[in-house]
Amino acid sequence: MVMTSGELKQTLQTLEELIAAVERRGPPLDSDQSRALRQLRERRSSLSVLLKVRRHEATKKVVSLDLWRYGHCESGEGARRGTG
Repeated sequence: MVMTSGELKQTLQTLEELIAAVERRGPPLDSDQSRALRQLRERRSSLSVLLKVRRHEATKKVVSLDLWRYGHCESGEGARRGTG
C-alpha cells in the first residue's frame, strides 16, 4: 500500500504510541506480546527508512518512483547507489 508522506508520519506516530504502551506494561511479556512488539518495531523501522528515502529523493529534480513508493528500487538502481 502506497501512503502519502503525511499518512506515513501519522502511522509512525501511532506506532510510537503503541510501542510505548506495550513497553510501559513492562516485562515479563508473553510470547505473543513479544512477537507483536518486535513486529511493531520492525514496521516502525521500515517506515522510518522509507520516510528518510523520500526526504532524500525530494531534494532531486527527478525522483525514482520505486524509491519514493517503496524505499528501494526494483531495477536495482537504489542498490547500486546504496539506497535500495
